[in-house]
Amino acid sequence: MNALSALVAFALGLAPAAVPSAAPARWETLYEAGVKAQWFTAVWLKSDGSWRAGGKDLIVSGDAAGVRTTAIEGFVVYAFGEDKAGGVVAVGSRQGVWEERGTVFERVHERPGPPRTGRAAHKDVLEGVRYLDPQRPERLVAYGSLHLTVSKEPNQAWRSDENDDVASRGSLGPELKPPAGCHTAGWHWVGFNDGILDCHEGMAYLYSGPTPASLGQLPHACGMSMRVAVRDGPDVFVVCGQKGQIWRQTSGEREWTPVAGVTGVQALQARGGCILVATTRAILRQCAGGANKSAGTTR
Repeated sequence: MNALSALVAFALGLAPAAVPSAAPARWETLYEAGVKAQWFTAVWLKSDGSWRAGGKDLIVSGDAAGVRTTAIEGFVVYAFGEDKAGGVVAVGSRQGVWEERGTVFERVHERPGPPRTGRAAHKDVLEGVRYLDPQRPERLVAYGSLHLTVSKEPNQAWRSDENDDVASRGSLGPELKPPAGCHTAGWHWVGFNDGILDCHEGMAYLYSGPTPASLGQLPHACGMSMRVAVRDGPDVFVVCGQKGQIWRQTSGEREWTPVAGVTGVQALQARGGCILVATTRAILRQCAGGANKSAGTTR
């Protein structure tokens, strides 16, 4: 409304016309677990808009052709990644590694022998997979706690190593001196050398270049640390707090905004304007206008 129109409206006692606001993007349910004993722990978005999700006994894939499931009875998927050719890899319990081949996932590695139990079973958990070896950059590494890796060189089979220091880089991040006043709580990879550091004091920093960029104080609801942190272009998303709430910060703003509509988030990925999340029992997606969301759904 221009100045003349506003003056006329004031003289006639008319309320100014409201400026319409964009409706928030809605959450779309892509898949719901059909068996009570199944739950989700990991998600992945590809650049083409297709998605993957995994957890106990199950890997789920969705694209324009629909939704497909791969049974992995006796295993749990804890993370996804991609090789340099764009192939999706899943990793999880019992040193399990699955490669996507066509429309299904095939298990290509597991610890030989019967599954270990108790604390010993935790030593066999792979919690991430990425290229993170500075000395051998072509080596795709699945890593666990302590010193466990299961890795693959080009044109070779996956092999395990229970005394590999690269595992510490995967779990704890690169060796770096935290900013003053920060005692490291966790490291979250967002690129080959990039990551987000969170501090016990409730602060977070984005490392993407020679100087870390402060993300300011995490929302009060987060407590002292966060369970998930990812980046999509200028946006950083974190999941934290007892309710598993998603928060967003856009580059340069240093202000956290809650992403409404879903809580209890166990895993999160953001890519190309879309957010993919797993709750314990469901996979959901939210996409900004114009984002590629060609993947199929099932209810």
